[in-house]
This record gives sequence, C-alpha cells and structure tokens, in this order.
Amino acid sequence: MSCKGILAIALGLLLPLAGNASAKTDYVFPQKKTLVGISPSGGIVVFAVCEDGVYTLRGHKLNKADGNILNVAFNPIGTNFVIVTEGDKRNDVKVMSSSVYNDARHKFNVKKVGNPTAATYTSDARNMLLATDLGSIVTDTRRFM
Repeated sequence: MSCKGILAIALGLLLPLAGNASAKTDYVFPQKKTLVGISPSGGIVVFAVCEDGVYTLRGHKLNKADGNILNVAFNPIGTNFVIVTEGDKRNDVKVMSSSVYNDARHKFNVKKVGNPTAATYTSDARNMLLATDLGSIVTDTRRFM
C-alpha cells in the first residue's frame, strides 16, 4: 500500500461547547468568514489518510474516498468517523462506521447545510461540529445511530 497521505492522532477538543443542546434541535452559528479547520476531538485514535481512503495502521481500508479527502475526524472511542471529501461542484460529508467497510451511516444534504470544509466530534461525542460556507452547525450524533 502506497500512502502519500498523513498520519493523524486525534487528541482532546480545545473549545468546550457552552450550554445544553436539545436532542431535537440543530444550531447554526453564522460566520462572516468560511472556516477551514476545526480541532480534532476525543481520546487517542491513530489512522492513516491516503489518496484513496482512510486506513487503520495495520493497513485495513475503512472506506473508499469519492474525491480528494479534506478532513477526517473519529469519534472519541473510534467507532464512527466523519469524512469531508472534495467534489466537482460541492464538497461531500459522510458519517462512516469504522467496523464495516464503506458503511455510510449518514450523508448530509449539502444543498441544505452548505459546502462543508471540516468536521469534528465533541469530546463526549454527543455532538458533531460541521464547518460550512454558511456557518458552523452543531448536530446531535444520536441521529447517526
């Protein structure tokens, strides 16, 4: 396997969320500038990002990338991960299972949420943060189960 990607280690989230979010409500925080990155969150999860997908350190492929990978973030215990890939007109964001190859648990409607650039989980994995050209979106992760 030829990996030209990066080796990433996800450590704790630097910015805690303020307040309690309702399980049925998504919050949108408008930004004047487009966010291009969010700090990774969670415990220690080690993975490799290559041009064709995300791999474990033992070389097991977790998914097939639909385009150039812009961002990958695992939840704190490593059971799911979110991947942002570059598309022709708009980027794509999917929540994937790390135990089943190429199993998309959720695909965001980019026409509704905006063009995604980065995503990460909160340190307790209750929420996922998604940065788009329309602003930051906080989503309850229970909808991906």
